[in-house]
Amino acid sequence: MNLANFSKDSRTARALVAGFSATTAATFLLFLSHLAVMLLARLEPNSIYSNMADNPLVNGASGAIYLAVTLHFVMGLFLALIYAHLWRPRVRGSAAVRGMTFALFPWFLSCTVLFPFFGLGAFALGLGAGILPAAGSLLLHLVYGFTLSLAYQPSAYNLSRRTSGTEFEEDRHAVRQAKGGALGLLTGATVGSCIGLAGIFTFGLGGLQMAGMP
Repeated sequence: MNLANFSKDSRTARALVAGFSATTAATFLLFLSHLAVMLLARLEPNSIYSNMADNPLVNGASGAIYLAVTLHFVMGLFLALIYAHLWRPRVRGSAAVRGMTFALFPWFLSCTVLFPFFGLGAFALGLGAGILPAAGSLLLHLVYGFTLSLAYQPSAYNLSRRTSGTEFEEDRHAVRQAKGGALGLLTGATVGSCIGLAGIFTFGLGGLQMAGMP
């Protein structure tokens, strides 16, 4: 199988795996940045960091953390599918460039739609923290785009070059890796969601809190 056929046959599967990887990387960075802001807010109570740590967007996400995380990953997977099927085939450049330029669009929508929706103003300028919130959001989106582009590459699936130099020979497990990873991702997400919903309906939110969950 040549590279073109592999890319076409496994496009959706690779997009889901890459989207999950990219969203996980961005979420980890978001978690670290949130901890840093919370620490700075405690050290400087009446500062811009206090506004960044205590605002409608942060409070809303904290009050419905499971829903927020779920929507966060769903959006990450959805964007990965758009990247794989619409953006990447039409944009030239290296993988990193294509991924990070793609990430500029969801970043711009976040700054002009999501932030104003929660009363923070365009680019979160209403927080009184200047461009810091928007710059932090840009960094998160660039990390997402960079990770997405690299994880989506066919080279991530152990393809070896043929002697002709014009095609790639498929590793015998390449397609299985892509589709198996996507199947495992969807299965795990479905099972985890069902268990979580079952726990909520059975024990209520209070039961989850008693189990040590926020």
